[in-house]
This record gives sequence, C-alpha cells and structure tokens, in this order.
Amino acid sequence: MRLMAVFLGLLWVFGVHVNSAQSPEMELKCIVGETVTFPAGVRRRGYLLKNGLDIAVISPLHMLCIMDNTFRDRLQWNSSTGLFSITGLKMEDEGEYEVQSSDRWHSPSVFQLTVYNPVSTPQVSSRNKMKPTCSVLCSVENGREVTLSWQREGETLNSTSSPDLNTPLSLLLKIEENSAPYSCVATNPVGNKTVRPEEVCFGGLSHDAVLYVVLVLRLVEFVLVTLAVLLLIHLYREGRVLTQQQNE
Repeated sequence: MRLMAVFLGLLWVFGVHVNSAQSPEMELKCIVGETVTFPAGVRRRGYLLKNGLDIAVISPLHMLCIMDNTFRDRLQWNSSTGLFSITGLKMEDEGEYEVQSSDRWHSPSVFQLTVYNPVSTPQVSSRNKMKPTCSVLCSVENGREVTLSWQREGETLNSTSSPDLNTPLSLLLKIEENSAPYSCVATNPVGNKTVRPEEVCFGGLSHDAVLYVVLVLRLVEFVLVTLAVLLLIHLYREGRVLTQQQNE
C-alpha cells in the first residue's frame, strides 16, 4: 500500500492525471454573459478539464496556465480560494467540467454546466373588453425550458411550454374586474419575468368609450362654432341697425 501511495504521488509530481473515483456530479445553471465559479478549489497544483480535455493547469509555481484559447481572458483562478471562474459565459461553454487537485487527487469534482439565455418579458394584449370581464392574451418568445403561465395569488391557473423554439408561447385568459390580481409569468431555470394585465384591461378606456368621448368632443366643438357664428351675425346686424339710425 505504501508503494502504491508513493507511485500515485509521483504521478502527480510529473503531471500525470490519475483515473480514480469521482465525486457525484453537480449541476450548474447560468445565464449568458454572467460568471460561473466552480465550488472546488485547487490550492497548490491541479487541473481544470472540459469534456475530458485540459483547459487549464495550476503549475508548481502557483501560476495559471490556460491550455484552450477559447477561455483566454475569460478563465480566472483565485490563488486565495483556489477556485476557477469563467466570465462572459457563452452557449458553447456548456459541458462537463472536472476540477482535479493534488490535495484531493482521489476525488475529482465534476460539474455539468448548462447556459441559458435570459427569459423574455411577456407581452399582454386585450382581446375583448366587455366589462366586468376582459379576455387577455399573454405571449412570450420561446426558449430552452421556458414555461408561460397565468397565476393568481401564488396559484398556477394554467401553463404551457413547447420544444419548438421558433414558435412563441401564448395563453388566453378571461379575467374579471376587481378580482384578485392576475400575473402572467415566463420562467426558465435561471430566471423569470412577470407582467400584470389589469392596466391593459381596466386601466384605460375601452374602444367604445374612446369613440364616445371623441363624438362628444366633436359635438361640443360644433355647438361652440355655431354659437360663435350666430354671435357674429347678431353683432353684424346690430351694427347695421346702429349705422342706419345714425344716418337718419
């Protein structure tokens, strides 16, 4: 056993990877453009691998050597904590990462990194404003693992998702005025966006009400113009009568 321990130690000294039992895989889910930090440290000497290939090495001189140009200027190593970080995440950064340390050569840490785009903000539009009810359509751009749902007081009323990422998600709902507030929520594993439909349905005038207001304003305008014309005619006649009296 002592000879085996010495042999394994020499393998690390000369930079040879040891194939040994791995710790359970941990899932990491992040957003495009953000930073991921792998929660497994390399204090003195070790490696960071992606899909089984070396992308970074911590040398015996305590220096970070990046082996893959894809990560140049984006891969960092904190010498105090021993943690690797990747900044400015891209979709192509997805994959299985493994942190091997000479301090823990018998148990490499494995991480499955998945990168998502931020979920889009849903859009709501009214379909039928007939108080006290309103039919409202909520739509959102689809994406990986995106779910669209109508919720009220924390309860999901209905939801939809689709593997066809080219087709937007949409849900129609009839809501009542003065009822508990509704929310249209778009979610994916790394975030969510919420909108409220009440302003669209009941926050402004309906189409019929707007038309009525326009008609009333035009009627008022017509009456005012007519009165002004009648006043001018009256003043004109009064002026003529006054002029005739002066001439006599």
